[in-house]
Amino acid sequence: QLACGDRSGEQLVLSELRRKVALEERDYVVRDRGARPLRFLREPGYELVRLVTRFPERFAGFSARTISRRLPLAFDGEEGPSPLAEMLVGKVQMPSLIDLVEREEQRRELASLTEQVARSSEQDRLLRDLVAESLGATELLGSTGIEGYFDALLAGRNGFRETQGLEERERGGREAFYQPAIDGLDLVLTLDLDLQRAAQRLLEHPEPAPDDEDRPDDEWTRHPVGAIVLMTPTGEVLAAASVPTKPGEVGLHQDGQRAIVLERTLRLPTHQPPGSVFKVFIAAWAMQFRGLDPERGLVWCRPEDGELPHWGHVHCHSHWGHSEFPLFPKIDLRTALRRSCNVYFSLLGDQYFDAEAMRSMVTAFGFGEPTGIRSLPPERAGAVRFEDALLSGPLGESTSPLHEVHRQRLANGLSYISTTPMQIARAYAALATGVLPDVRIVQGMQELQKPRSARPLPIDAGVLAFLRENLIDVVERQDGSAYGKHLDRASLGFQVALKTGSADYKRGEVPAYPLTRRTVAAWESGMRKHTWGAGWFPARDPKLVFTVYVHDTATTSGGGAVYLASQLLHSEAIGSYLRAAGVPLEQR
Repeated sequence: QLACGDRSGEQLVLSELRRKVALEERDYVVRDRGARPLRFLREPGYELVRLVTRFPERFAGFSARTISRRLPLAFDGEEGPSPLAEMLVGKVQMPSLIDLVEREEQRRELASLTEQVARSSEQDRLLRDLVAESLGATELLGSTGIEGYFDALLAGRNGFRETQGLEERERGGREAFYQPAIDGLDLVLTLDLDLQRAAQRLLEHPEPAPDDEDRPDDEWTRHPVGAIVLMTPTGEVLAAASVPTKPGEVGLHQDGQRAIVLERTLRLPTHQPPGSVFKVFIAAWAMQFRGLDPERGLVWCRPEDGELPHWGHVHCHSHWGHSEFPLFPKIDLRTALRRSCNVYFSLLGDQYFDAEAMRSMVTAFGFGEPTGIRSLPPERAGAVRFEDALLSGPLGESTSPLHEVHRQRLANGLSYISTTPMQIARAYAALATGVLPDVRIVQGMQELQKPRSARPLPIDAGVLAFLRENLIDVVERQDGSAYGKHLDRASLGFQVALKTGSADYKRGEVPAYPLTRRTVAAWESGMRKHTWGAGWFPARDPKLVFTVYVHDTATTSGGGAVYLASQLLHSEAIGSYLRAAGVPLEQR
C-alpha cells in the first residue's frame, strides 16, 4: 500500500485505482522530462565552457549557449568603479508597473493563443507579432540616454518555443510553434575610452592652482561642477565628461548645482554665457563683413577720470587697462585677442554690428541650433538669448535694432547669449578647419541618423589664418591671457591654439584675498563667473578640439579653467592619442 499521514496521525490510504494510474504516469513523465533541456549553470566558468564545447563527445547531453547582457564600462573613482559616460550612454531598468499594465491585454491574448490545440495561419502570424512585442517583468529596457533612444533596436526581438510532450506527439496534430530570438543591432560610439576616462577623472579630482596663482578658487577645486569636451576637427566626440556624477556637498557660496546630477556638455541647466571665447567669432565676422582693419588701433584701454577702463557699459577686466605705458597706444585686434580686451570688443559690437549682423554671425557658427549629435539627453539649442522685447525668439526675428548695451555685451559673450560646451567645441572645430561639422557620438547604425552634413564657414582663408595665429599668441606671447600656465610648446611638446573666457554669472560672495594668497581673509560681495578654455592642437595640424567649462567660480579663467585645460593636455591619454595619430612630440 501507498499511504501518508496527516496532522491527526491518521493514515490516508490511496485507492488501488489511483496507485495504478500514478505508476503508469511515472514512467511517462520520466521519459517526457528527460527529453527537455534543463539549465545546469547560469554563469559557468570559462574552463567548463571550453571543455563542453571542445569535447562534446565526452560531455554528451551538455551544451553551452551564448547570452547577451548590457554591462556598463567603468572608470576608477574615489569610491570604487563608476560607470563611464553614464549620463550620455544612459541606463537600463526593469519595466514599470505602468508598462506592464499597458500590455496586459496583449499578454492575455498571447496566453490564449498558446493554449489553443489548433491555430490558423493568421493566428500563427498574430502569435509571432505578440511574441515580438511581449514584455517580461524582469526584462531590461533602455530608460535614458543612448540606451533609451535606441532601445527598440538594441533590444532585438523576443523568441518563443512551444514544447510537446510524448502524448501530444503520439496523438499528432499541429507542429510545435518556434520563433527564434533576434539579437538587437550593434551600436558603436565615437568615444575614446582613454580620453573619456582621463577627462572624467580630471573633473572629479582637479588639482588646485599652483601656489603662485594670485586669485585661485580652491572651493571649486574641492566641489567641482563643469564639463570637458574633446572632439575631432570633423565632429566625432571622443570625450564628453561632466560633474557631478552623483549628488555632492555644495561648496561655500556655490549655487547648488553640485547637488544636481546632470549631463552638462549638451545641456543648459543655468544661464551659461561663453564670455571671451566668443570674441574670436565676433572678430572673424567683423573682418570679413564689417570692414574691420585688424592692424588699426581703435580704442584706448586705460583708466580715465578715476574710472576703470571701459567702453560704454562694459569695463575691462584689467584695472590698469591694456594700452601700454608710456605712449598709451590704441588697441588693435591682435592685442585685443591676445589680452582678451573687453574695451576693444565693446567698441566693436557698438560701432561695427547691428542686430542683423549679430544674427548672421551666430547662425554661421552654429549657435542657436542643435549640433547634430542625435542622441539623448536631448540637447537644447543653446540659444542666443537677446533679453529684449524687440526680438521675438532665441535668434530674434525682429528687424528692430539692438540697444547699444546689447551690442556691447554680446561682443564680449556676456549676458545675452547662452551656450553649451558642445556648441563651443563645434564652433572652434569650424575655426580650425574652415568647415562647421555636424557633431556625432554614434558611429554605428548610420542608417538611423540624419545624413551627416557640414557647411563651410563664409570666412576667407586669410581671415581664418590671421585668427589662428593670434590664438597661438594667447599661449606663447608673454602678454597673452594664457601665458605661463604650462600650455606653451616648450611645456607640452606641441603647440596649442587657445582662447580663454570669463563670463559674469551672478552677484555673490567672492574671496577677499590678502597680499599672500591661499588664505582667504574674508568673503565680500562680487561677481561669480563661468569660465572657459577652448581651442585645438596641434595648432597648425589640428587633431583634437577641446572645451573646458568651469561652472560658478569665484575667479577668472586664468585662475581656473586654464589650469584645468593644462592638466588635461598634460595627461598621458592626450600624449598617447597624439602619438598614435603620428604627431611628433618634442621633449617636454
